Amino acid sequence: MVAPGDDILASQHSGTRYLSFGSGDFVPQDDTEKWVILKDRLRPNTVAELIAIAPIHLPQNAIVTSFKINWYREDALATGKCDLTRIDSALGLVVMASADSDSSAGLHTVEDVTINNATINNSLYVYGVELILTPNDAAGTDVFFISGIITYTVAVPLP
Repeated sequence: MVAPGDDILASQHSGTRYLSFGSGDFVPQDDTEKWVILKDRLRPNTVAELIAIAPIHLPQNAIVTSFKINWYREDALATGKCDLTRIDSALGLVVMASADSDSSAGLHTVEDVTINNATINNSLYVYGVELILTPNDAAGTDVFFISGIITYTVAVPLP
């Protein structure tokens, strides 16, 4: 996923911007038959914990201010974990923000506004979203990832 801002017109304006992502942006780490990828959700097709990764491309020097995930959950024992990450050559995977499913049933939104290492540095790091779903039923239908939004700010002009 590439955030707006790398073209000439967009780089002339500062302010708050948004990068949204959905089920089709993720690449399953495991065998794809273990996943159900629909237009409006991503869920496991098994009771096992599954991991998927989505690459994120934000403008250089953008400052991430919010990481928000929309979940559906119907079972208190099913869990969803979603992290905004950066890959550091010395430290490996570093979590910048987390928006894990809570214990309530139904649709809900979880937002993290405490962003670690919030300034994007594309010359040193690679960024992504890591999704871990752990269902409690054999069909994997009790926890879904629906969508996410990364809010960030940029200065004028973008470097």
